[in-house]
Amino acid sequence: MVEESPKALRKLCLQQLHGPLIIPAMAPITSSSRKTSYAPATPTTAFPINFPLADNTDLKVVVNGVTRTDFTVAATYLDGLSYDAIVNMNTAVTGSVVIYGQRIPRRTNQFQDGRPLNLTGEPIANADLVNRLGQDRNILDAAIERLKQSRVV
Repeated sequence: MVEESPKALRKLCLQQLHGPLIIPAMAPITSSSRKTSYAPATPTTAFPINFPLADNTDLKVVVNGVTRTDFTVAATYLDGLSYDAIVNMNTAVTGSVVIYGQRIPRRTNQFQDGRPLNLTGEPIANADLVNRLGQDRNILDAAIERLKQSRVV
């Protein structure tokens, strides 16, 4: 058996997943923390999330270290994103409140599955595809490294 270099293996794996790899020249979309923290000293119910939101179910709310589900989201959506979303707790809370966007890898440009893509979103969709290919590459790199360490390759 001819031993392949990690780069050649990566290219072969990516071609098996996606066909020939052609990446357009564009800037990658950077990750965002998609996390907002508060420390209310007086009982509070409303917490602006301060990051773009693609869906009301995209949120995780942790109050004093405990994940909570007793909240609603008030948001206005335009072209699939809300920039004014507010988490409203059903009961007022104090202490530590952390709001997370749950989508991985917490990019602000993720679209909902099955929704039509309007023309203004096309460049973002192309950049998202490039990032997904990059994620696949990272997964394959890790798999190749594990194979090398187990001496299977």
